Order: sequence, then structure tokens, then C-alpha cells
Amino acid sequence: MTEYFVRGRQMWILVIRLFVCAAPLARAEEPSSGDRLPVPNSTAQAKVLKTIREQYKSQYALRTAEDQLALAKQFREQAEAAKDEPARQYVLLREARELAVNAGDLDLVFALIDELSKTFNVDAADMRLTAMMDAVDRSLAPKPQLLESYFKIADGALADGDVTFALQTSRLARRVSTLTRNPLDAQRVRQLELRVHDASRTYTQVIAAARKLQARPDDPEANLVVGRYLCFIQGKWEQGLPLLSRGADKRLGDLAAKDLEGATDSETMVDLADRYWELPDTKETPQRRARQRAAHWYQEALPRLSGEKRDRAQQRIQQVRNP
Repeated sequence: MTEYFVRGRQMWILVIRLFVCAAPLARAEEPSSGDRLPVPNSTAQAKVLKTIREQYKSQYALRTAEDQLALAKQFREQAEAAKDEPARQYVLLREARELAVNAGDLDLVFALIDELSKTFNVDAADMRLTAMMDAVDRSLAPKPQLLESYFKIADGALADGDVTFALQTSRLARRVSTLTRNPLDAQRVRQLELRVHDASRTYTQVIAAARKLQARPDDPEANLVVGRYLCFIQGKWEQGLPLLSRGADKRLGDLAAKDLEGATDSETMVDLADRYWELPDTKETPQRRARQRAAHWYQEALPRLSGEKRDRAQQRIQQVRNP
């Protein structure tokens, strides 16, 4: 009875975490606030900014996307060398981010925000959204190019189960599509919105299943729904595998149970990897995520492999890392 109560309480905690919906795993995990420096005070920032603006006055005046991007990359390199000067490092990264927004390079923008959040106590999620909003009006890049960035970001968010971020991105994509005035762009945005709606509906089903597990922790169907979502959508294998092992899908349940047992010999590791690799590509078990788990076990087995088995494992690991 005690075990049943504890498991039910764990499910309630899981419900709360699912409502928060963790950020995509493609982004770097943000350290806790205790591991990061406070944001330098405004006086220190202003002093550094004045020096930078005076030194690079002519570069700031250049108003093409290419020029803004070049200066952003220059500031990023300088920030790497300024780790012993927190105020200078912060301002350089912040300015690089703003210049990258102007250039419309959202990949660089997100990378700079990740670098900021590793060192300083900032809200990276809020920064990403603000940067995307600013880019709609400020980006010097062609609007079709900017729109492609929003599609890419939304695709990544959907792949990682971050429905909220995907929804926010789709709304911005809609705004940009009105500026391109291309009917095909509007059609693609509509397709994206439908995918976000579908993901939102799936997420609602997962929440409902997690609530069910609060009262009935051994419910096979609810365990399957939540476990499958955690593992194959969010990539949270440690949380999802125990649920999946109790789920209604025997194939996934057996695989999850074997994964939970762990493996100490290469044969078992490779068998686990092969089974994940061969899972069918479905909406509930996307191949991209299944093969990431396969690569994990191939990597574990690699030091113990030789010959053809080692070559195959290495090839598959590379295929996952460089799709």
C-alpha cells in the first residue's frame, strides 16, 4: 500500500513537471542559478559599452546583414577571451546577440544566449523568445530567409515536445509570412499551425494520462502514453523507462525493462542498440529519438567491440550525430 501511495505521489510530481514542459534537449542544459554569476550592474555595463561603441564606431555604422553578422562573430571571439572580466564578457555577448538579431542569424542568436546562460544568471527561454520577436521588425535579412529560421526552430521545438515554444514560434512565423506576401508561405505556416495543434492535443492526452497515474500507478495504457512521450518525444529516458516498462505495448515494455536492467557485456549492449535502431518510425516513436538511444548503447559497447561489429556501431553513431 505504501509503495502504491509513493508511486501515486511521484505521478503527481510528474504531472507538474509535464505542465512546465522542459526546453528542447538540443539546447544546452542551463546550470542552476547558484552556479552562475549575477548579471553585472548597469554602471559596469555602461562603462564597457561606451568603450566598445567608441572602438567599433565605424563597424556599428555598417548596416548590411553581413556586416552586422561579422561584428557579432568578432565580439563572440572577444567574449571568449574575457572570462576574467565578467562585465566585459557579458556586454560583448549581449552586443553580439543583438547584432546577430539584426543579421537575422537565429542559430547564432540562440548559441550566444546559451553561452550567456552558462555563465550569468539570466532567463534564457525569455531571451530566445524576445530575440525572435525583435527579429521580425529588426532583421536586415530577407524575410523569406527569416521565415525559414522560424520553421526550423518550430520543427525543433515540436521534435522535442516543447509545445509552448512551438506555438510561440508559429505565431511569429505567421507575422513574417504576411510580410513576404507569398501564398505558399502562408500555406506552410498553416501546415505548421496544424502540426502545433496536433502536438498540443497529444500533450493534453499525456497530461490526462499522468493524472490517471496519480490514482492508478499501474494503469498499463496510461503508463504507455506518458512513458512513450517522455522517452521518444522529450528524450527523458530515466523518467520514462520505468513507466514504459509497465505500459500496454509489450514490445516497448520488454525493451524498456531490458534497458532498465542495464548491461555490462558488449553483446547485451549491442542487442539493446539494435532493437532501438530497428523500431518503426511512427508519430509516437519517432526514429530520430529511438536511434539516439541506440547510439547511446552503441557508444557504451564500442570499447569492447572489434572488426565488423565495431565498424557498424561507429557508422551508426556517426549517422545519428550527423544526420
